[in-house]
Amino acid sequence: MARRPAPVQLTWIGYPNSTGLKAVDYRLTDDVCDPWDTKQTFVEELVRLPGCFLCYSPAVDAPPVAPAPALANGYITFGSFNNLAKITPQVLRIWGAVLAAVPRSRLVLKNKPFACEAARGHVLQQLAAVGVESWRVDLLPLAPGNAEHLATYALMDISLDPFPYAGTTTTTESLFMGVPCLTMAGHCHAHNVGVSLLTAVGLHRPAKPQNRILQQQAAAPASPSCAVPSATSDHHQQRAGEAENSSMSSSPLSTSNCAVAGDVCASGGAAAAAGLVSRSGWVAHSEAEYVALAVAHASDVKTLAELRYSLRERMLASPLCNAPVFLRRLEGVYRSLWRRHCFTLSGDSAAADAAAEAAGLRQPLLAAPAPATAVSATC
Repeated sequence: MARRPAPVQLTWIGYPNSTGLKAVDYRLTDDVCDPWDTKQTFVEELVRLPGCFLCYSPAVDAPPVAPAPALANGYITFGSFNNLAKITPQVLRIWGAVLAAVPRSRLVLKNKPFACEAARGHVLQQLAAVGVESWRVDLLPLAPGNAEHLATYALMDISLDPFPYAGTTTTTESLFMGVPCLTMAGHCHAHNVGVSLLTAVGLHRPAKPQNRILQQQAAAPASPSCAVPSATSDHHQQRAGEAENSSMSSSPLSTSNCAVAGDVCASGGAAAAAGLVSRSGWVAHSEAEYVALAVAHASDVKTLAELRYSLRERMLASPLCNAPVFLRRLEGVYRSLWRRHCFTLSGDSAAADAAAEAAGLRQPLLAAPAPATAVSATC
């Protein structure tokens, strides 16, 4: 690609960073993985696809969704089948805090290196250092086939996403097998992939980004007026947040095993106990919230079981699995990028800018909010 075999070049799936090559013009992403105000640097221009930048086609040999194991076990099993390279000491520390806060809970991990006794011993030693006893951990090697691999999700109730490098295929497989995934939002593309996937299947509603009209209005000087404005959108958001918080229920916690986990376990447990965590949320924004959300979900096995049986159909009906629509949008982006290239060569800057916006290179210019209702008053 450095020799530019094509006039327009872009990168997409499999490498969540910049190529560093000036010959690569674009990078396909979305506005959840790479918000418009992202601080991550790229030599490529970011093309933000509508919705999630990924599309998932489920395996044809996938087994049926199994019942939540907690129903028969009487305890919650957390798990992750992500690449072992993503499961850093920091991740294990937080997962240890989760297990410390959920009595009798267990952890199941599956990865190729676990066929090696030394690799298993190393991970068990790291978990022991954060207070997790070896009898609470199952370390499994790779399954012999894809169907067997997917069937192994029957062992876990809640999937734990690593950070700052979140899962991708692993997350989609977990969701398809009915296992909800707890992820953490971050400040780079690799950190936010789980957030994008959960948004696509309806398990997360990100805050609406500020559009360009609002940004322009905020920058403009305020005009003097005697009018009494109506409630602002910020006020509505505040009221909505208050209503959401008022409906959140507290979760019983055990902090007796949190000594090693430290402040993360304590603050996460306090957040859940104070009713500050919604059980419907699967996206954390801090380590403490990650622990608190895990505790909140683990305390409601009935809801977990109901979600498990609905998650596959919800996923299949979501944009994440709508390949024909995704393909048409992607082809439209390809066409717009090519038109931009052609208009740039011809010197038509206005048409090139329009093609760039159509391709997703410009933040959408959303409609301005309705003007405030004026109330007559004497100045």
